[in-house]
Amino acid sequence: MFDCIDVIGDCGKNAFALIEGVFQALRENKDAASTIESAAKVMALVVGGWWTWKAYVRKRILFPSAKVEHVISYWTEAEIKFLRVTLRMTNNGNVLIPIGEGCTWIQQVTPVPQQIYDAVAGGEDPVQPNTTEFGWTQIGERKLNPMEGFEIEPGEAEEFHFDFTVHQGVSRVLVYSYLENSTKGRWWKTKRIGWQVSTVYEMPKPRKGIREWLTKNL
Repeated sequence: MFDCIDVIGDCGKNAFALIEGVFQALRENKDAASTIESAAKVMALVVGGWWTWKAYVRKRILFPSAKVEHVISYWTEAEIKFLRVTLRMTNNGNVLIPIGEGCTWIQQVTPVPQQIYDAVAGGEDPVQPNTTEFGWTQIGERKLNPMEGFEIEPGEAEEFHFDFTVHQGVSRVLVYSYLENSTKGRWWKTKRIGWQVSTVYEMPKPRKGIREWLTKNL
């Protein structure tokens, strides 16, 4: 029993001696201790930064996020149909969105363009090769001036306005808009990346007043 106590006592003395030796070495080599402490801090910063970056990439916090929508106004004047397309973009992300190129165009849907009608009547698919849409007849196109340098701050919205005139015989149009995401580099890519939105809009028929009805029916 006493032998065991002696062994434990010797182990305790050796441990205390080892700890005392470490502290003595650190006291005698303050520069080395400072270097180790600095290295530990740098390593902690690197690890913390890596985890933060990983979280940002996983949650896509660094990438722009936006909502785009159409607000369409229509009126007639002197037998001319006017169409104003307002493209509203809301930055619902956490980073600034610089707007590069942008455009809006309208296409005729009703009456159905002749080439589409002929394809359907002939039992053919009117969808154009390598696409998913019909070849609607384009009526007009408007482009933003990229030199304007449009930018949208997080939580804010911007509106872009495009005016068109439409032939009297056209009653339904397809409105298509595109805004380029200029934060995505283009030099090594052939396909441009951005936000797109399309809306099929039916122009309401003008309401006839009671006087006009009485004139034509009495």
